Amino acid sequence: MANQSLSTPNSKRTWLNPGKATLFTSLLSTGVYILIWIFPLQLDPNGWVGIPISACIPVVLGYPRIRYANKLMREVEELNERLSEQNVLREKLLAIIGHDVRGPLASLAGLVDLMDSEGMSPAEFKKWLDKVRPELEFTRETLDRLVYWAKLQMTGIVEDKEFRLGEIRSVVESNANQMAAGRNIDITFDWDQNTFISGDRMAIQITLSNLLHNAVKHSPDNSSVSVRSETGNKEIMILIEDSGQGITQSELNQLFLGPIDKNDHYATGLGVGLFLCKEFVQMNGGTITAENVLGGGARFCITLKLA
Repeated sequence: MANQSLSTPNSKRTWLNPGKATLFTSLLSTGVYILIWIFPLQLDPNGWVGIPISACIPVVLGYPRIRYANKLMREVEELNERLSEQNVLREKLLAIIGHDVRGPLASLAGLVDLMDSEGMSPAEFKKWLDKVRPELEFTRETLDRLVYWAKLQMTGIVEDKEFRLGEIRSVVESNANQMAAGRNIDITFDWDQNTFISGDRMAIQITLSNLLHNAVKHSPDNSSVSVRSETGNKEIMILIEDSGQGITQSELNQLFLGPIDKNDHYATGLGVGLFLCKEFVQMNGGTITAENVLGGGARFCITLKLA
């Protein structure tokens, strides 16, 4: 469905300004009065009294109505902005569902078809299921994140509470360890467990989990992923580094914009996830950036407010 617009053309909004519109109609009324009575006024001097009266009539009758019309137009513009925001939200939701949810479900459907057509043995089924399970788990997590993001978008309410950084480490680390299972990837944390930050705990936890998940995913077997922090006066910087191939310049330019070309080796399967990370971080008044690490790998950096 095409975006509908309820906005009013700029030219109409200009003349709906109460002061300008009343002045215009007052001058017009006075001019019309003079044109009609130009000759009778020469014969009857008392007729000049009608000039100020003709100027006052639009002020008394027109000004309140113009103010009311102006108010209605502002309400129409506000409704149009809300409609546009809802359309953007709908498009983002469709992009996320189509990009990060459909793929793993298609893999599961393919596995079922393979079982049905080739009479797969239980051992073979378990082997393939172990490959599909992480994708399904990631899909479930993506849906949870998506629901939470949509809730924040619709309500506009982002919690701003103090919590200790160590409180979310167990969840973040557990999710990453599941992804790294069987690949001998060493995940190290070097951050101050007792640092208090201010923001929406769930949104920040989702962001860190997603970034660490991506770091593990793009690191080779028998490598390492590091998470460390640098604390300033008013904010904390959290850096997550992987041991992968790094990010091309074309990928860096659109990494946080949503679904991107699946031919890009780093982008595959995480464009929307990074988009959600950016949304969550910005909702909490922070920033997120990405860069390549000298010698190989990528580094993601987020800044958050200290409590």
